[in-house]
Amino acid sequence: MMDDKLIFLGTGGGRFVTLYQSRATGGVIFNTSEEQIHIDPGPGALLRAKEYDVNLWNTSVVCLTHKHFDHVNDAPAVLEILRMKKKKGVLLASKSCFEEIVPKHLKDEISIVVLKRGSKVKINNNLMVEATGTKHGDSDGIGLKFKTINYGISFVSDTGYYADLSKEHKDSDILVINLMKPKGYESEKHLCYSGAKRLLQEVKPRACVITHFGIKALKSGPLDLARELERETGIRTVAATDGAKMSIQNLLRKAY
Repeated sequence: MMDDKLIFLGTGGGRFVTLYQSRATGGVIFNTSEEQIHIDPGPGALLRAKEYDVNLWNTSVVCLTHKHFDHVNDAPAVLEILRMKKKKGVLLASKSCFEEIVPKHLKDEISIVVLKRGSKVKINNNLMVEATGTKHGDSDGIGLKFKTINYGISFVSDTGYYADLSKEHKDSDILVINLMKPKGYESEKHLCYSGAKRLLQEVKPRACVITHFGIKALKSGPLDLARELERETGIRTVAATDGAKMSIQNLLRKAY
């Protein structure tokens, strides 16, 4: 756990933020001692990796949670890395991403596991991933819950709130939440402030990172949103920024 970290190749989400690159949209790198995992390589992933000094050749696992372009635009290019490494890595993809995003010529040349809600995959002896559900425009969309020997971390992905959401993430120490809109807004397909607050209160993780901000969340100020969530829930909450490198060990500390 000493070297495990998150690197944000982007913290923007939605059509307008992606179009104007108000925040970058290259996805998230989750590094463990054994794996480099690239989650949702959206538009600009290659450029942002270079900008933030991330060597994508080290990528061993690529995860595609759903087919929307702000999550998968650069996926074909990133998947070429796995092809060149001759199946030394693996793609974990939702059904829609496998069918519609992965280029046909790559489907026989890289190792692929298609995930649906409840699927579990052992990546190595120290790391397991489980696909969680979502309530979103892509009905095949998934969230991701990683379990190591030391901690659990959930990438909740794009989803509206639904009855079993907190149950599916209840044993995670860290929640990475895509927060599209601030207080005063609701959405059936995305977590807004109220949904994120409810999820934190029910799961009670040790820490939370908010990211994937829509235009309204950016106007409200992600730092202010994080501070308010922390004040109202008692859960340590951090607002990600483009290029941020966050130590898992530091996130799990009880105090700043």
